[in-house]
Amino acid sequence: MMNWFSFFCVMVLSIASVQAQEIKGFVTVGVSGNQIDGDLLAGYHLVGAYGGLGIKADVSDGFELSFQLNLARKGARNPANALSVSLLYIDAPVVASYVYKDFRFGLGAYVARLASAKARQGAIKNDISTLLNKNDYGLALKLAIAVIEELDVELGTEYSLRSIRKDPVVWYNNTIQLGIRYGF
Repeated sequence: MMNWFSFFCVMVLSIASVQAQEIKGFVTVGVSGNQIDGDLLAGYHLVGAYGGLGIKADVSDGFELSFQLNLARKGARNPANALSVSLLYIDAPVVASYVYKDFRFGLGAYVARLASAKARQGAIKNDISTLLNKNDYGLALKLAIAVIEELDVELGTEYSLRSIRKDPVVWYNNTIQLGIRYGF
């Protein structure tokens, strides 16, 4: 399995080699509604935050390729019984986008590394990282509108392609994101 440094280097070199286009940086910050599909806690009740840095390159007229490194909180929460699962990931999405006027439509994939995993029910808190896979792989979908030059409001979703849990119980991260992206 490819380690994180190798993955990062491959992505940066891939974007950098795209027809020697200009590469720009950006920062992203936002909030997310999260749930874990398969845990029987329906609804996006866990509000999380995400933020990070990225680079983008225009690969042809109207098309953009971007790579990000984010810190993202995912998980689930059930308000009825005070149960919550809080997962902290280092998220690395690669997204290909079509840009039309002030709109950006993107589709891509992400790799995420689990940094922390806690379950809490009332006052009882447990580390559940041994129950979970360290890596999460999934799809990312983005829709953005330019507010002003280099500032976009972005709506997105991410969904796991394989279970994040090791045992026979199947869990998938399911996230809806609303944030801003500022280019520099």
